[in-house]
Amino acid sequence: MSATSPHQTSTRYVRSSPRPLLESFTQESVMRKRITLLAPGRIQRKAALRRLVKSVLDAQGCNKRVNIVLTDDETLRDLNERFKGRKGPTDVLAFDFEEPDFLGEVYVSLDRAREQALDYGVSEEEEIERLVLHGLLHLLGYPHTQMEPIMKRYLG
Repeated sequence: MSATSPHQTSTRYVRSSPRPLLESFTQESVMRKRITLLAPGRIQRKAALRRLVKSVLDAQGCNKRVNIVLTDDETLRDLNERFKGRKGPTDVLAFDFEEPDFLGEVYVSLDRAREQALDYGVSEEEEIERLVLHGLLHLLGYPHTQMEPIMKRYLG
């Protein structure tokens, strides 16, 4: 799927839980305070990504835990079909959990991020940050209509 601008995305916000998939995820897991980042070893700027998520959570006064899962088209395609009933991959999915201390999970397709980065003329890392922030803002309750100024504040 190709978006027309870096500020449009195909986020799918769902409430059903993919927890069995997350529990079987075997990539590198790094816990920093309340942020768990599951990502392949080749991802650059992991610390910057964690700082971005932490700064947004802090600014929102949110002390809940969040999982960020960087994965592939196949995983996002599976989640999109299982939990949204839509065929094909998407770039980001946000799963809201109704647990007192757990905000939810953001899944990002690295395949989509790589393709979209080329389309938008940005680095892959910048596109990953944009997608993670987009999903995180959904978990925090922001609709698309309110995201652009917040995205600009954090991403420039």
